[in-house]
Amino acid sequence: MLLTQVRERIARDMLLYVVFFTGAVILAVEVMAVRILAPYFGNTIYTFSSVLSVILAALSLGYWRGGRFADNGQGVSQLYHIVAKAGWSVIGMQFLSAVILAMLAIRFSLVTGPLIASAILFFYPSYLFGLLSPFVIKLRIDALPHRGVGTIVVRYFLLPHSGL
Repeated sequence: MLLTQVRERIARDMLLYVVFFTGAVILAVEVMAVRILAPYFGNTIYTFSSVLSVILAALSLGYWRGGRFADNGQGVSQLYHIVAKAGWSVIGMQFLSAVILAMLAIRFSLVTGPLIASAILFFYPSYLFGLLSPFVIKLRIDALPHRGVGTIVVRYFLLPHSGL
């Protein structure tokens, strides 16, 4: 009986876990990005601000596009497809960085190099992760039409253990 309740709760809250873990991955990508760029461009304000600017711009575009994408009636399987694609893009970013960073460091200055490298390496994975949050909210709104949008947003972003 208890095992059944636990399974039901996990199944019900799976999208919450997806949002939580993909958010953690974005934070890890930010930290990793600075560490990846540092040997080539240093631990400068330009490196930090380039990484943060590119990732925040990509997330913003992903949030906007994700909301529009979710309105097209996509399902949970499409959400997991995006999660997989985002995960593979992070792995691909690691391999791509090994190939292009030395070339970019030689070609660009310590001021412009981190911005260009950040845009090439970190924009696409961050954009894909940005697609997810509005998509999850739309899926939950469709699944729980008796709850308001505000309740669902609070559930996913502010009070994950509130029991809403």
